[in-house]
Amino acid sequence: MSGNFTFTFLLEPNSGIPLYRQLMDQLRLELFSGRLPAGTMLPSVRQLAHELSINPMTVSKAYSRLHEEGAVERVAGLGMRVPESPDREWQNRLRHELLPRLQESVDLAREAGLSRSQLLSLLEPLLEDLDHE
Repeated sequence: MSGNFTFTFLLEPNSGIPLYRQLMDQLRLELFSGRLPAGTMLPSVRQLAHELSINPMTVSKAYSRLHEEGAVERVAGLGMRVPESPDREWQNRLRHELLPRLQESVDLAREAGLSRSQLLSLLEPLLEDLDHE
């Protein structure tokens, strides 16, 4: 078993987005960014549910859906982990989810009258973490 899980979830119960979906979205971003490297074991359903004070079925649903997508793999007797070789279809799906969000940000910047260089200067601090990995 390699890799320790060191991510803190930020759930917003009143956001209107189901908690399992919030878990999935946050895990997808961590997986896609590489901050959860191959071999990292995810916390058990019970452990994560306890830490977040939510129903274990919520965590189980999120994990099951991520498994169906190919984002995580089930390891008999151990739980879920980040696969050694990511599912290409899953990565493509995630890119397709990310691109509209990026386009939305570009459109908002355009509406606000920002130039390309102004938008890039806003993004730069957000992207610094990527350079340090």
